[in-house]
Amino acid sequence: MIRNRTVRLLLICLCALPLFTSLGFSDGNIFVGVYPAGVAVLDEATGQIQGQIPLKNGLAGSITLSTDRTKLIVVNSKTEGIEVIDIKSRQVVDTFKLSEGNRTVRLRRNPAVHPDGVRLFSVIVASVKQADRFTVEKPQIVTIDLRQKKITKSLELPREYSGNGLMRVSPDGKTLYFIFRDILMIDIDSFKIVDKIDLRDRPMIPGTGYLDLGASYETFDQPGKLYFLYTSADPATNQKSQWIAQLNLVNRSFDYFETNPEVALSGFAVSPDGKRAYGVRADARFNEFYVYDLEGKRLIKRLEYPGRSRTTLSISSDGKNLYLAGAGNTIDYVDTETLAPVGKHIDLPGDVTSSLFVFPR
Repeated sequence: MIRNRTVRLLLICLCALPLFTSLGFSDGNIFVGVYPAGVAVLDEATGQIQGQIPLKNGLAGSITLSTDRTKLIVVNSKTEGIEVIDIKSRQVVDTFKLSEGNRTVRLRRNPAVHPDGVRLFSVIVASVKQADRFTVEKPQIVTIDLRQKKITKSLELPREYSGNGLMRVSPDGKTLYFIFRDILMIDIDSFKIVDKIDLRDRPMIPGTGYLDLGASYETFDQPGKLYFLYTSADPATNQKSQWIAQLNLVNRSFDYFETNPEVALSGFAVSPDGKRAYGVRADARFNEFYVYDLEGKRLIKRLEYPGRSRTTLSISSDGKNLYLAGAGNTIDYVDTETLAPVGKHIDLPGDVTSSLFVFPR
């Protein structure tokens, strides 16, 4: 079952280490949270460590790109603090927390960013420390103003919506999409739900049951489109199958295709041109790659490989290599066509704290 989680490719580099030799890969930059409290910057083409950006709120838990591609929004590992990094200067230009006094506010990682670059959208869960207990408030979708450093709008949700759903803003900046148990469409100005696709209450396809949506992994989002995984269960036999869905953020259309019986993928990534998607299954017993043709709507390749559990993947900025890593300190490069190892195996000196973020030049 694809659970709502954000399992992503991990990578760590410390700026004090010697530079790696040239590997001849993509021409972009890699940003990733590193221990104890920083964001490492790497050059894709050479593997060289270009520097490390120190953070003020602790470990980086997630890294999100602003719409104008000039800033990185970092949510710390405790999901309380927000830091804004200017990509050009590679400096933290703002930082704040939403918690105050005895009220702790935790954000879900990877918030959605409005095209104006000022507003963020996230699900929050707040708890208030009383003399003899903690009171947990209902989850809310909120608007966070980066200039005012506070929540300016909120929408209460049922408790079942408190998980790590997907959030995206339409290209025109008018609609916020929240995907978890259903697909909610929220008018950003009034901050009210204006439309909904009921995925849990009715089958999308005759003969199948409800859908269980999985979280999207960090990918190269296509303009106005979002790809994600979900699982559908047969109501009679409870047999599950895996599907890939595409949500059009402009006209609100929803397309999907079946890929294979349910497989617990630990990583999923879409190529920069939007034509291919890649998945990796890596558990204690089995390691396998999956390649999907998004235009032909089919699974075109699956291949076992020798690996370890808890491996995730991301994709290079030119779409030619997969980056394999996980809960450890190694990174491997894999050719997207042959699914064979490329270049060298890199042993890194410590663990990482966030997903890897690939930034094309």
